[in-house]
Amino acid sequence: MAGRRVYRNSGGREIWKNALNIFLIILSFVVVVFLIYSISGPIANYFKNRAIESEAEPWRPAPLPDQLIAENNIEKENPVTPIDEPSNANIKSTQNFSACFIPVTSMASSETLKDALQMARADGYTAAVVTLKDKGGSFYYNTSSEMAGLADNAVKSDLTAEHICTLIKAAGLKPIASVNLLEDHNIYGGYKQGAYKFENSTSTWYDNRVESGGKPWLSPFEADTKDFVAFISDEVSKAGFESIIFDGIVFPPFRQSDLNYIGSTVKAADRYLGLVNIANIATEAANKNGAASMLKITAEDIITGSSEVFKPDLLDSNIILVYYAPENFIKTIVINGDEIVLSDMIISDSTEVVFNIILEAAGDKEIIPHLDSAGLTQADFNDVITALIKLGFGAYVIS
Repeated sequence: MAGRRVYRNSGGREIWKNALNIFLIILSFVVVVFLIYSISGPIANYFKNRAIESEAEPWRPAPLPDQLIAENNIEKENPVTPIDEPSNANIKSTQNFSACFIPVTSMASSETLKDALQMARADGYTAAVVTLKDKGGSFYYNTSSEMAGLADNAVKSDLTAEHICTLIKAAGLKPIASVNLLEDHNIYGGYKQGAYKFENSTSTWYDNRVESGGKPWLSPFEADTKDFVAFISDEVSKAGFESIIFDGIVFPPFRQSDLNYIGSTVKAADRYLGLVNIANIATEAANKNGAASMLKITAEDIITGSSEVFKPDLLDSNIILVYYAPENFIKTIVINGDEIVLSDMIISDSTEVVFNIILEAAGDKEIIPHLDSAGLTQADFNDVITALIKLGFGAYVIS
């Protein structure tokens, strides 16, 4: 008897197999879509936020009060008119100007600098301060200093000092340069020229362990530092700047162990003479080319006696630029044993108290206030300016 033939329904099984494959494909598609949607949201938000950041309001100087604009007889609608080239025959007067600091980000190109200068002019300022060398040692102009050329990436701009000065004058503004002298952490060559050294050694002192971010500082006692300061002051004043603000004429925040390592030069009671000498070297070089020298010192350091360079009888510069930040100023001061609580006063009264003390301490030196407007309301800003005008100040620097 023939064996029984069995027939299998292979077509049905194939249908189920195909259906399963389609289901898996659809499921995979759904998963992929879900993942794309989940990831695309944060990505979209990221680029959206980037776009918002890029469209943020451009830098603007602190708005001058109408009173100060009137004091300087400036109308915002006036067309821009270039200032004549200064003569080097005489040092320019520093009276009757209102200056704002231009941010270093604007020093990247001629166009960005022009834009910042136009904003300053439109807001009523009559002068512009550009930082050519900042705290830390970065140069924001193309210096020809051989010592600066030894440092790694110290020069941040291709603009020459002459070109920067020309742009400021073309915007109808008085050109003022700011140069930090000693708060300089660049490594100038293998020998680390100008830096503090350990006593009786050529080894360089750092303000901390290198692995913890320790940095060298320029020493006012080193011959290389003195030559460097004279060169920079000469170079900037020759470029046509009418005034130069010399900042950072300070010692590092030494610990007792640091004083022992470096030795007698920084332990001596008259070490301040090193700072005074640096200030006078810079002043002499600037004055030689017809530029006025302003030594920047904080109001707090003058009042508390913390400034070691503030020796009016020994300084050749006739001008002290006094940095005053009301929002961060000390709350109480002690004068001749009497405690004065500034925090109990309205801002105009506390400003008058601070600058009356400074005017008395400065003797025959000219004082120019540098007002840091950070944290001030427009009303408080106006009140500070009003107090300074009441005291007789005709020149101001504002940041």
